Amino acid sequence: MLALDTSSFLPPDLARTIAGYPSWLVVVVGVMAALLGLWILCKLVKWTLYLVLVVLALGCVGLAIWMVLNALHLIPGPPPSS
Repeated sequence: MLALDTSSFLPPDLARTIAGYPSWLVVVVGVMAALLGLWILCKLVKWTLYLVLVVLALGCVGLAIWMVLNALHLIPGPPPSS
């Protein structure tokens, strides 16, 4: 079985800190932290897309109402040019 050499890609302080723990525990905690980070990122993306969808829908409804009122000449505007 291959030993995990953390000194090659971790900062020295962190490598010394986790040196006393079993390598499988370090890997499991790292994977769980990565999964938690991805889950949080996915939640943020989902809520951002919902927000964009709601703003876009409200903008389209507002534009449609404005176009109808403008077509019925119910919105005051500049007098028509002759």
